[in-house]
Amino acid sequence: MTPLLFFLNACNCAWFADEKPQTNDLSEDEIAMMAPPDVSGAPADAQKTASGLAYKVLEPGKGGESPVNEDTVVLQYTGWTTDGKMFFSTHKKGKEKTVKLKQMLPGLAEGVKLMTVGERARLWVPEKLANDGKPGKPAGMLVYDVELEKIVPGPRPVPAPEDRSEEHTSELQSQFRISYAVFCLKKK
Repeated sequence: MTPLLFFLNACNCAWFADEKPQTNDLSEDEIAMMAPPDVSGAPADAQKTASGLAYKVLEPGKGGESPVNEDTVVLQYTGWTTDGKMFFSTHKKGKEKTVKLKQMLPGLAEGVKLMTVGERARLWVPEKLANDGKPGKPAGMLVYDVELEKIVPGPRPVPAPEDRSEEHTSELQSQFRISYAVFCLKKK
């Protein structure tokens, strides 16, 4: 290596910033743990939700249903702060994570509910939907690469009977008022 190239490389000069890291000798899990180039902020082609979550599909899923709040999901994911520091990775632990959607950070759960099985997506979760300034937790916007491997359906809410029309509801309210008034009179 020439002295000039050695100097520029040693200085980590911006001239080399566009070079992609060599990944030939890395495993799939090691590559999955590397911070993506857009970790500092969502790119222009990322979609945004009303809450401020930004997401981009990296690999489409198999289609089908998306998980809902009552479900448990099996995920592979890696999380970074916007300066590229990894704070968690299922790849590093060597095992997927099984978790109920209700127990996840609000922004991460919102993003997973947009996915289908087999889908890989990158999520940019604003601080208010992440750790919201909790001490000892990663601060600021968090970035996740998530793969939804499986949905384990949870109990579904029982739908209300169809005869719950306004007339029926007001009839029940009237019956309740009459019953309550009679109860109060009997008590005296």
